[in-house]
Amino acid sequence: MIAVRVKSRDTAFDLGFEEYLFSLDTGDDFFVLWTDDPAVVVGRFQNVFRETDVPLALRRGVGVFRRITGGGAVWHGAGNLNYTFISDRTADGADGVRFTRPVADALRRLGVPAETDGSDVTVRGVKVSGSARASSAKRTIHHGTLLFDADLSALSLFTSSVVDGAFLKGGVPSRRTEAANIAPLLTAPVTFDEFASFIGESVAGTDTYLTEDDFDLAAALANREKYLSPGWTYGENPRFEFSGVLAAEEGTARISYRSRRGVVDSIESDGDLPIPTDALAGLKLSPGEIARTLAGAGVARRLAERVEEFLLTGK
Repeated sequence: MIAVRVKSRDTAFDLGFEEYLFSLDTGDDFFVLWTDDPAVVVGRFQNVFRETDVPLALRRGVGVFRRITGGGAVWHGAGNLNYTFISDRTADGADGVRFTRPVADALRRLGVPAETDGSDVTVRGVKVSGSARASSAKRTIHHGTLLFDADLSALSLFTSSVVDGAFLKGGVPSRRTEAANIAPLLTAPVTFDEFASFIGESVAGTDTYLTEDDFDLAAALANREKYLSPGWTYGENPRFEFSGVLAAEEGTARISYRSRRGVVDSIESDGDLPIPTDALAGLKLSPGEIARTLAGAGVARRLAERVEEFLLTGK
């Protein structure tokens, strides 16, 4: 197994780099360890606006990304160790335990009573690691998080911060579960780097790592552009429906819309707010786009921004 320790903390690059490794038809098994700057990463089939408060995240400097695997939204940031298995597809390639078991075994060697629970690793019923995977005709990629000493308040804020009731249909919702850090469960203090090294050696069987510099950086950087693209993050949203009541200083209105591939397919507004819905039909659901369009149609800037926030969060 080839062990890789990624130096980058750029989520777009790191997602692009693991997709590049996944595309290699070498037959090699990879085990990759990486850590990102603060970001929310949603699953391939999720409605990004249902999974996180996108406007809030962007205001706080938290990246919002879509990955190529299924599953639910996860938090990336300091204190969270991401791991990735890439291997040839086998008959049990769809079985997540094939990959979560060695991670749980490594934690038990540290004295943490970890157990596998499908795609999760838990300790006394509380999740310390979530994961997701995808397969091509020949290869399987399985990646997950290991909450070592992550900011759990940020995790909670950015992965359970929307009004579910406003997003009526469409997309695979995350399964909200209690999460905990691993560091407080250890019998002896361990630094984050020591923890990462232990996981790498326990799972991959080596303490010798390659880095991204040992591969085709140009290919990984090309993939990075995909993950930075609004067309991927927002445009790959599944079809969904939205309905809710917007209360603003200027009045109230019930707004309902349908979206397909990140675009407002149809929209209706019933109330006393001056919302020109004809200007919004066919518009991309991308932060900043709605407010600019409404302002250009004569809506006061403050109300335009309020309408955009509501349509993207339900709040």
